[in-house]
Amino acid sequence: MREWRRNRAATVLEPKEAAKRRQNLQLETAVRKKPKIHIGRLDNVTWDEKALTAEVNTKKSEEVVNWSALARKYNVRDKNGDIAKNGGQIVKEALRIKGVNVDRFKRKMPTQDVLQIPRFRRKKRRMVGGETTFPSDLTREEVKKVAMDKIASGEYSIGERIVPRKVSFIFTGLIVFNINFCKLNNTI
Repeated sequence: MREWRRNRAATVLEPKEAAKRRQNLQLETAVRKKPKIHIGRLDNVTWDEKALTAEVNTKKSEEVVNWSALARKYNVRDKNGDIAKNGGQIVKEALRIKGVNVDRFKRKMPTQDVLQIPRFRRKKRRMVGGETTFPSDLTREEVKKVAMDKIASGEYSIGERIVPRKVSFIFTGLIVFNINFCKLNNTI
């Protein structure tokens, strides 16, 4: 499947370098948009502002701050009385509006699997006129669905299962292993 995806991307999508150039050009020529405000009106939100401000002011610079945890600690609630889902954003923006320098704190570093490398979206290749795209192969998910449908209908046979399908462990003083093996229609 990995090779299928690689070949499909090479034939259907534009090259990565072209996507990078196109996106960088779009960023340079784009008109800067007004930043979105995700917190709404602060009048509709209630929490203990004085205690929160005092705690944030006592924190040292370069310290990692979990804004969501602070929002839960100081009971940030919306106008319906429910806990605000974006409480961390609300707390951080409210402190910024009050004049607290929230940029002095460290951001939580990303984990190993979440990299900060920008991803460039590759668009489909187009015909000479530019209005129609090249016909594309099926995606990996579509190929998998077709294969699973054919297996389910009996057109393809995958044979008998010979490896454990379910393994469970029960710990009650002694360790007991429960292993279920499965054939096509029989359970051993």
